[in-house]
Amino acid sequence: MKSGKTNVNINVKDIAILSLMTALTIVFSFVPVNFGPISLALMILPTLIIAQVGDFKMTISLGIIMGVMNYIAWFTTKAASPIAPIFQNPLVCILPRILIGMVSYGIRVLFRKFFIKQKFEEIEGKRIVTNKKSIIVLDQISIILATALGVITNTLFVGIFTLIFFYNKSLPSGIVIDMPYIFAWFGLNFLIEIIAFSLVTPAITVALRSAKLVPLPPYMHFQDISVADDIPDSENGIIEKKDGDSAVGSDNSKEN
Repeated sequence: MKSGKTNVNINVKDIAILSLMTALTIVFSFVPVNFGPISLALMILPTLIIAQVGDFKMTISLGIIMGVMNYIAWFTTKAASPIAPIFQNPLVCILPRILIGMVSYGIRVLFRKFFIKQKFEEIEGKRIVTNKKSIIVLDQISIILATALGVITNTLFVGIFTLIFFYNKSLPSGIVIDMPYIFAWFGLNFLIEIIAFSLVTPAITVALRSAKLVPLPPYMHFQDISVADDIPDSENGIIEKKDGDSAVGSDNSKEN
């Protein structure tokens, strides 16, 4: 059983990481990041990262903060933008931001639960993990997939709510919201965001784990297990035993 001191240390690290990601979210919400004609929604990056290293409460909390901060920004620092009236609608601006974290976190949990399991081979009285490389690869795939679907969720629901509330309407800037405009608006940015965030999020996740700022997922603990100690319990995470093989589980509660 984990000591109270260990739990306190983990909670302090959780608070520190969440505080850092919150600060980045606020900065990126109010300060547009443009690369020539390309404008990246960098404020969603911290939420995508937390969805891979934090728990559900942390993910939802940051998603709400992002939505609210970005909503305020469209009335202040971004108010002069020709598309500001679109994002001054809370359903367009806030709800998709919350859904980003929910979808990304959900994909992470489901993928790791069904596809990432340790396999053991008994050697000299110990159970040795035999699929370390595949676990590492699958872990990265889960982060990339969860991140990509989080980006897709944001773009999809912003587009849907924009069409619901503004289709065939003319904004004060003279822009008419129709399907060609939606595709042109989201097209290039959407592709760049999926590629960029799907590359950056796994790299940052690995860096945070390496720095021990977030704990490793249970399936990435590759210590050998003595046969005598090979009993299903919450400490070693073994949840399955078949014909001499065992599998270490994934997201049952908080898995980072």
